[in-house]
Amino acid sequence: MKPLDQLNWEPRVLQDEFDCAKGVYLQTDSVVDGDIPYVTAKAGGNGLNRFIGNRVLFPGNHLTVEKVRLSAYYQPAPFYCSHDVSTLTNSSLNAENAQFLATMIMRNGAKYSYGRQAQLDVVKREKVFLPTTSNGDVDYDYMEQYSAQTRERLLERYQGVLRSRLSDLVHHDIPELSEKDWSEFPLNEVFAVKSGVRLTTADKTPGQRPFIGATDNTNGVTGFVSNENPSLDSNVLGVNYNGAPCIAFYHPYEAIFTDDVKRLRLLHHSNNALVLLFCKVVVMQQRAKYSYGYKFNAGRMARQLLMFPVTSDGDIDYEYMEKYAENMLLRKYRQYSDYLASLLETDAEES
Repeated sequence: MKPLDQLNWEPRVLQDEFDCAKGVYLQTDSVVDGDIPYVTAKAGGNGLNRFIGNRVLFPGNHLTVEKVRLSAYYQPAPFYCSHDVSTLTNSSLNAENAQFLATMIMRNGAKYSYGRQAQLDVVKREKVFLPTTSNGDVDYDYMEQYSAQTRERLLERYQGVLRSRLSDLVHHDIPELSEKDWSEFPLNEVFAVKSGVRLTTADKTPGQRPFIGATDNTNGVTGFVSNENPSLDSNVLGVNYNGAPCIAFYHPYEAIFTDDVKRLRLLHHSNNALVLLFCKVVVMQQRAKYSYGYKFNAGRMARQLLMFPVTSDGDIDYEYMEKYAENMLLRKYRQYSDYLASLLETDAEES
């Protein structure tokens, strides 16, 4: 297979290559629970907002393109999508070449924003560079083979990482959560709380350091910068007090934090990854009471009561928390390893 830089590349207008359509607005009070994917103008999570029981709007084998960043995702199963999502399909589209196509579409996303959106009429006119055959046709076969090879390489790489992680973990015989005693503790008696630092978009310089924003996905990482400021930290919990309040993520890497995110460090125990991952869930149990209009501000954060498992002396049982988190990681890594093995086996049978 030729490398990418030796291919013929030509611009293609999306409406010349695909059947283009858009979703239909669905009022919140009209949504019913079910098992149909509901895709909205969301970056990340394959565009999935939730699963609903409303009617199917599109069959599977479509690309969806959201309006703000031109985020494109492949939808293998029948789905419903909102009015601010465009859909693309043709007879050559499949699960493999769709990943290549989605990547090429998203390369054009930098020019769009909330103030300049890519609704259907804009998406139709969008030009995307694609590999072509000697006859000038879009080379769907190459895109399929390239994506399949990339997928197999990544799956094998992930398996190697999992084997390494699994070798470092051990299972502990401990009580179930329901068998433990629990008590409430004010947050400020458990954690030292430090603030982030405001960094405007204009002042950001591109780099490799994660920038932590007040989001509810991508582990809080909203970009990568080379800036440095007093919020520089690592091995810490980041907790949103604004934006998506009371959402917490663990950051083992060095990062800087926006002023909408507080940094939490344990006061009476070492800040190891397993204990902090348990604490992340403890903190997020309180998120239902907070919203954009009722922020998780410094005062409320300090007073917030958190439930922790305790020892017979009534102290927070950090040892139990660490062992529980390790058991959970071990279980999840084994599940993921089995899933990856099944994917590789299926690929081998189909090749």
